[in-house]
Amino acid sequence: MVSELVTNAMAHTESGQPGGFVTVELTSLDAFTAYIEVIDDGAVTIPEVRNADAGECGGRGLWLVEAVAARWGVRDDGYRRRVVWAEMSTKNGTSACAARGDGAK
Repeated sequence: MVSELVTNAMAHTESGQPGGFVTVELTSLDAFTAYIEVIDDGAVTIPEVRNADAGECGGRGLWLVEAVAARWGVRDDGYRRRVVWAEMSTKNGTSACAARGDGAK
């Protein structure tokens, strides 16, 4: 998940330009939940899940994040900075659906 979010930051934001930066913060919210933040230099577009065509080489990253994360989202964090965050279950055998309360394991 972290590599996907960092790759998106480098490919789709000003962070991928010379002098750009990406910051990754990992926090344990409780015994079973990890909180990930990827902070980038921002972009005109807002990250969103999209449906990639079968023949496309990319375009599935946030779809994967949504499938794996218990929750995820985007927020602006000051001048020209954007945060894409995700919560993941760290409990063995718990799927994202179970962590979200979808009833599946």
